[in-house]
Amino acid sequence: MGNTKSKKQAGRTERSPSKPELSQPAKDTPRQQAPSQNPSAKPGKDAAKTPGSKASAKDEGQSFSVKRLEEVFAKYKEEDDDQIGPAGMEKFCQDLEVDPEDVVTLVIAYHMKAQQMGCFTREEFMKGFETLGLDTIDKIRKYLPKFRAELTDPVTFKNIYRFTFDFSKEPQQKCIDIEIAQALITLLLVDRHPLATSFLDFLKQQDSYKGLNVDQWTSLLEFCKTIDTNFANYDENGAWPCVLDEWVTWVKEKKEEEGAAEAS
Repeated sequence: MGNTKSKKQAGRTERSPSKPELSQPAKDTPRQQAPSQNPSAKPGKDAAKTPGSKASAKDEGQSFSVKRLEEVFAKYKEEDDDQIGPAGMEKFCQDLEVDPEDVVTLVIAYHMKAQQMGCFTREEFMKGFETLGLDTIDKIRKYLPKFRAELTDPVTFKNIYRFTFDFSKEPQQKCIDIEIAQALITLLLVDRHPLATSFLDFLKQQDSYKGLNVDQWTSLLEFCKTIDTNFANYDENGAWPCVLDEWVTWVKEKKEEEGAAEAS
């Protein structure tokens, strides 16, 4: 999921029992009072279920079930390990009808608090979806629009963007591989910030940077949010990481060369 290295019950309406006919009492026989109902008495088998009750909620698939969620996890987990691996992730995405490279998979991983790209541990999967109240593939699939909507909230998006760095790097490493960084920038920034495409072009033509550290990663988002597309408000004496300064220099030199070529 988000793996750049390899990567949906109707309520039953019961017929009320027909009302029995009351026989006409004898002329001089006093009418007997019907026994009062005991509020605490349990309803019979044919009693209609009241909307909103636990039973009706279960019939409609509205209540959360840990057992159902465990069955979902078991469907995708590896045979010899208590986690969902790359193959299980691919099948999980297939059943959700989403591409493993879809940005929504990063949002799901964010809610799972996943520690490693391409897999979910049992604890991550169970705790994450239990918090969301989702216990079937159908419910998760129907929740996808809400996952996508979170990307439009600036604060949530920033949290997801920051989460992606730790999620994507190798354990014990301080940087994410430059190729993975490029893929994630394409997923997260290109459609939201025009400058992101230019930064990708810069990364592809250089060979000095083999990865991006957390400061470079987080600064890139801030740069794209605050700096004009023509770099008019860029301050070369600002505290931007060197990779961003070098990017701006590269863009300006490229424009100068293109302008000179057009003039000649």
